Amino acid sequence: MASVKDIAPIMQAETDEEADWVDERSVASLPGNVEQEVLKLGQTIQESSSLGLQAATQTVIGNIPEMIRELTDDIKSGSIDNFSTAMNKLIKLVSIFTFTLFSYANAEVKMGVEGGLGYADMRAEETAQTLANLSGSTVTYTYDEATWMGRIFADYAFSPEISTEIGYFITGSLDATYTISGASATESYDAMGLDAAVVVHQDAAYFKAGMHSSELNGAASLSIDGTTYNVSETISGTGYLVGAGLEVDGTRYGLTYYADLGGDGDSGMVFLYGGITF
Repeated sequence: MASVKDIAPIMQAETDEEADWVDERSVASLPGNVEQEVLKLGQTIQESSSLGLQAATQTVIGNIPEMIRELTDDIKSGSIDNFSTAMNKLIKLVSIFTFTLFSYANAEVKMGVEGGLGYADMRAEETAQTLANLSGSTVTYTYDEATWMGRIFADYAFSPEISTEIGYFITGSLDATYTISGASATESYDAMGLDAAVVVHQDAAYFKAGMHSSELNGAASLSIDGTTYNVSETISGTGYLVGAGLEVDGTRYGLTYYADLGGDGDSGMVFLYGGITF
């Protein structure tokens, strides 16, 4: 999920010259064999500290996908109590991202939150065609074209001009209503996923391109006028993304296009957002 670097020791001299001065000052007055043992002990402590921090960080990284899944389930449930629980988990997730990324030596990392509208095509036409084929009747359908969308992300800067972003996004539901001979049924679609992109900065403007791994969720069946039709199910897969925006003093506005949501070539989404970085 993120670029991984070797973890620096917890206690480290600021310069090579300072490290040499500390070693010489600490052991200069010791006999030769004792000096060697002291230096070996110091090296062992240093390596153990580094490995300990690395193991702890890897454990934290392993928990992130499970936390994302729980967070998504809580938000989708819709109740006030679960929404409060989801917000607490979101805060914890952001904290873990921050801890994980700042654990790496010399990391120039920003965290960010984005929110706005997702304009999407989420399989409503395909479902209507399936219903028409199964029922042998003409199907009339209406569908929502936009819903809320949110994203949290981490930005790792390689240089002032080049960085990489790792993010998690989730949408609200888009409802589609299908009608056959005066009888109707409604299906809700939503999407969620992880994304990664290379970002090129030029003054206040930025441009990005990358990939996403996403899920597109819909009903497995619909019942219309007493008849049940198997129409769709949750699908998952990968696609590409491209975007651009402006960022000034930690505030950003932009647009990102996600192609092939859930791996479906006919489903895409445009995310129009505002956000902050910190």
